[in-house]
Amino acid sequence: MFISYLGAFSGAAAVWAFCYGDWTALGFAGIMLALAALGQRLKYVHLRVQFGLIGALTLYRVFEVNLHVSGAAGVHVPARLLTLPVLAGHLSHGVVDGSDGSERSRRWAEPAGTLRGCCSLLIATLIYFEVSGPWVAVGWIVFAVALAQ
Repeated sequence: MFISYLGAFSGAAAVWAFCYGDWTALGFAGIMLALAALGQRLKYVHLRVQFGLIGALTLYRVFEVNLHVSGAAGVHVPARLLTLPVLAGHLSHGVVDGSDGSERSRRWAEPAGTLRGCCSLLIATLIYFEVSGPWVAVGWIVFAVALAQ
């Protein structure tokens, strides 16, 4: 158990050291996907916990760096157009669903719903920052219809 936490921490530290700017969150998302895949295959609860922790770190990094809210309002940021959809896809595909129906697996699946909600929030935020003026509402409606399908 301790070694798996040490491995996840070492992976996150390596990403922090080797990736710069917008790419740090993408590296965290890659580690998160690896933990999710191992957690689903091995049915090891601690890997799901690590997945949630790295997911929280990824979301912190996204909201701190990748949204580029510190810049001037209405400024187009090309990195945001690339990284936010990729991160939303990583977060949504790495979600552990707990599909065996037991109470314990449903308890661990609750953070997965939170991450799915954050994926939707990332796309809605991307629409807000990158679509101009009155078209923001239209973009949100189109996105909501796409989610409903």
